[in-house]
Amino acid sequence: MTISSFSNLDELNAYYEVTFTTGHVHLLDSKSYALIKTGYYDFYGNYDESAADSLIESLNINISDYTPPSNGYVYIGSKTSFRNTVHTFVVDSLYKRLYASLKKNGYILEANGSYVILRKEPVVIDVFNDTLSPHANLDLLDNLVEEFKELRSDVKYYNSLVSRLLEEITEKNDQIESLVSQLNDRQLSTWA
Repeated sequence: MTISSFSNLDELNAYYEVTFTTGHVHLLDSKSYALIKTGYYDFYGNYDESAADSLIESLNINISDYTPPSNGYVYIGSKTSFRNTVHTFVVDSLYKRLYASLKKNGYILEANGSYVILRKEPVVIDVFNDTLSPHANLDLLDNLVEEFKELRSDVKYYNSLVSRLLEEITEKNDQIESLVSQLNDRQLSTWA
């Protein structure tokens, strides 16, 4: 399901809450925060507390120097990967407005090429208002140009989505053909 707008604040909050249930966003504790801030964030794929303890000890990291943000969560990966993995079905124009507002309002605390740190709290009305299309008056040339840019961005998003879905269809068709072939081979061998 592609998301091109949010009807109200409750809908946006429900969507934002799902961000934390995707399995890609993890709760920050002191140990993981210390490791992430010191550049050791690749351990998150299979987080093991004893391995984290060993790594902290071997690196001589003082955990008390690293206090994670309240209700802090982390996505390990780039901002682009975060967008493509967690917010796959949000069209580009809406995602850009949502991301900018989440950052401006302190929901995205840090974002770089290695990780994104988020705050898990209900979204305020300002974020919802920022997601609304800002181009009510298309008589102004600047607004018309901006609307055109957003539409072009959304078309690229839809083309990418269609390409991905077509690849999946091709893969599934190949699997079906292989299974049918295997089934036919088994039927022939049982007749022999």
